Amino acid sequence: MEKYANDYPVLFVDIYGRERHPEATDNQGFVQESYNDRRQRAELMLWTLQYVENGVRDVNNRILLIDEDGPEEIRTVTYSTWVTHMYGGRPQGGYVIDLDGRIIVNQQWERPEQIDEALAQIFGVEPGL
Repeated sequence: MEKYANDYPVLFVDIYGRERHPEATDNQGFVQESYNDRRQRAELMLWTLQYVENGVRDVNNRILLIDEDGPEEIRTVTYSTWVTHMYGGRPQGGYVIDLDGRIIVNQQWERPEQIDEALAQIFGVEPGL
């Protein structure tokens, strides 16, 4: 999404919740992390990505929010964080919301390029990085 960083009126909000981490063993589900643990992991990932070709750069239109686990009763019904629960319980969801608050893209995690395709159509640019 770096191509939208400077010339387009787009604000990206990334919500980092919970995930199964590489250090988890085969019989573990999700690793329990505190808010501070998640924040440190997210900051490390962003720092690392800045060194990857086409990785994340420091841009003025990106905000990173750290989600927290919800109570046990929502973790048994859906995925475990508050935001994931409030937005339908899908992992890795993505949305494009217009200035009137309408959701114009409701992305499935299998096709993250849908966000770029929608923004490319709105702004009249070629899709793709």
